[in-house]
Amino acid sequence: MNNPETRQKLETMREHILDNAILEGRHVLEQSREKADTWRREEMERLEKEADQILRNARIRADEMRLRQTGAAERERNRQTMRSRNHFIHEAARLLGEGLDGLRSRKNYPAILRGLFGESMEGMTGVEEVRIILAAADQSLCDDLIAFAEKLYPDIRFVTEKKPSPISGGLWLLSDDGKRQVNSDWEAKVQELIPVLAERLGPLL
Repeated sequence: MNNPETRQKLETMREHILDNAILEGRHVLEQSREKADTWRREEMERLEKEADQILRNARIRADEMRLRQTGAAERERNRQTMRSRNHFIHEAARLLGEGLDGLRSRKNYPAILRGLFGESMEGMTGVEEVRIILAAADQSLCDDLIAFAEKLYPDIRFVTEKKPSPISGGLWLLSDDGKRQVNSDWEAKVQELIPVLAERLGPLL
């Protein structure tokens, strides 16, 4: 069994097995990335639909307010419109925040976090270690998210912060040197959407 021909055959077989393992690993990694992109697109579509519903409700309230307006001076009407506009923007932002908090009750919430993680990792290019910070209510999902992250980015080390975090949902990513941070918590997402809410509400008031 130790003659040169046998050793050559064993070596060839070992190389064949390693090549197949590498190809299979690349295939699994590619599938994971495709799933992350799909989850991200689907969740963004859901959030946009929820935002549209909030805007429709805001329009109804704006119409009701317009009917209650009296023939006050133009300057006073302008001031009232501005106050109403700001009120509706803050109200829409509050409702959007509640909608995001409500995502936790969905069965696909772990998939939502995975999609959010994939989007947030775009800001961590070239980082060797990333700390993932979740809300206190989501600590039970840490292991699942770490396993997903390691499959998607095998060259990066991922750790989770076990201390209580100030966020209500979503996640934060921190680089190992502390120089980079990506805030993808619900409050940050609401703040990102406030200019969009203001733009869409403007013509309604």
